[in-house]
Order: sequence, then structure tokens, then C-alpha cells
Amino acid sequence: MAKNKFLKNWASLFFGKFKVNPNVIIFEGGIHNIDKETRQRNNIDLGREFPIIGLLLNDLTFKGGEISAEIEFEEVDNDSMCEIVIYHDVSTGYMITAGLGGTLENMYTIRNRIDKTIWNYPAFAGTRDNLEKKKKYFVQVKVKGSVVELYVDKVKVLSYAFPFTIPASQIGLWCINKKKITISKFEADINPPKVFVIIPFTSPYLEMYEQVIKKIAEVELKLEVTKADEQYFPGQIIEDIEREISESSIVIADVSSDPDGKFNPNVYYEVGFARAKNKSPILLAEKSTGLPFDIRGFRTIFYKDSIIGRDDLEDKLRKFIKEILDRGLPI
Repeated sequence: MAKNKFLKNWASLFFGKFKVNPNVIIFEGGIHNIDKETRQRNNIDLGREFPIIGLLLNDLTFKGGEISAEIEFEEVDNDSMCEIVIYHDVSTGYMITAGLGGTLENMYTIRNRIDKTIWNYPAFAGTRDNLEKKKKYFVQVKVKGSVVELYVDKVKVLSYAFPFTIPASQIGLWCINKKKITISKFEADINPPKVFVIIPFTSPYLEMYEQVIKKIAEVELKLEVTKADEQYFPGQIIEDIEREISESSIVIADVSSDPDGKFNPNVYYEVGFARAKNKSPILLAEKSTGLPFDIRGFRTIFYKDSIIGRDDLEDKLRKFIKEILDRGLPI
């Protein structure tokens, strides 16, 4: 895990002003002035005051792990919010956030903005009435593959699995308030993306896992690589494997048939679950394998059990992994 205690390079993208000091960020807050003509055109109450909005981004590329900060509101009302941005696309405005006060009713939210005006609210909890002024909240957001978890004062309050792996992105803060918000001890701990490998637990697949997959993904590309029998104890249940798939950025599966032409049902179940989570698994298959029709269109690396065949497998596996790591959201 790479720890970044203080992130130096920041840029503000909205109206709200931020003051960035060592270990402390101040969102100044304020009132957003909307002229009378605009209010009348959009049927906005002439007397309503709207808080200013602030978006602050950092140049750190976040690939999963944990982001944390202490957040304190000088004053709170029904519009007050401060969220940690875990994904932001500057070209589309798409954004994923988690934190305090993301809805008019709720205290905790995980949400995503699909364009510059529309938000989705897949996970929320708590009542906004409990949001207190002049109290320091320790907020942690953990990102593992598709899964986002929100902790407040070390208590897990929300968890949500998006239907896609969250790509690498800049991170930051999304703040709305009429008064000051103080964000201190903003830190990011970056974990390497996780690779989950689905194989039969027999030879020659175990040798391929150790000598090819781990060599490319773990040794060369510095990713975290695991398979089911390395992670669990006897009595493991399918929910554990499903969780591992959801928390992985890449899934690799060997779908080869055995010498009798039979396929491993556990492998195919797990591949199907990965597809349901939009994981686009990298499939491996021995050259003589006749794939079932329903996976013939998937990205598959056919290999030969030879020195030349192994070199070709390594080259293609390296290429496919890099392609998955470099792509953006499936939107």
C-alpha cells in the first residue's frame, strides 16, 4: 500500500473557493447569487438563498484503496454536504462520491453524477437531523474493484457494489455550504488493483497460475493476485467468492475442458457471475478446447503447452491486463 499523507497539487473547478494549507483545506462556503431573470425563467423562489458549490481535485491517480479525512462544518442546514470524490471524468462530468449529507434527507450517501445535472443515489442512510456543526467527523472511503464502503468515525455506515470496476482517476472534494467547512488530514492509501484467478485446483492449471499468471500480473505489473483456495478456509461459501470477484479489478479464468471434453461447472459459474458484474474476464483455454457457444465471443487466449506457446500466452496476457487497467467507465 502506497500512503500519501499530504497531497500538494489541487485545482478548483466550481464557484466555491478553497484555501489549501499543509494538512488543512478550508472550503469558504457562501451564497450563490442567482439573478432575478434566471429565477423567474426557472420558477425559482425569489427569496431563497442557495449555498455555493465547490469541487476541488487533486493530481493523484487513485487506483483503489482508502481515502480518509476529518470533516467539520461551521454551520449546518438542509443543503450542507461534504463528500470525498473517488472518481471524476473531466470530459463528461461523471463523478462518484461518498460522504456526509448527499441528499436533503440523509446524513450518509454513496452516489454518482451521470452528467453535469443528474445524480443517482444507489446507497444512503441516516437522517440529516443528526449532522452536527463544529463536530469533527472522521470519514473513510474504501474502494475495492466495484465495491465502495463508507465509514464514519470508524463505523461502516454504507456499502455498495457498482455494476462496473471503478477505474483509476483523480480524487478530490465536493462541498456545498453557506458557511465554512474544514477538511483536515486528507490522506490516500493506494492499493494495487486486485486480480482474481478462477482455475481448477489441479495440474497443469496450478503450474500455469504460479509460473505464468503470477509472473505477469504480480511480479511484472505489481498487481495483487489471488485465487480462491489461497483466500479461504474449508467450508467457504459461494458468497465469499462472489465478494472477491466484486472487489477485483481483473478476473482471469481458465475454461479449458478436461481430457474427456468436460468443463468445470464451478469455473463457469464464477465466469458467469463476473460477466454479470461487467468484469469482462480474460479467458484462457488450451488450444484443443471447443468452447461452448455462449462464450465463444468473449476475449479468449488459446495456448499450447510448450515453450513457444507459453511465450505467446505471456505476451497476450500482459497486453489484455494493460488494456483493462487503462480503460474508463462502461458508459
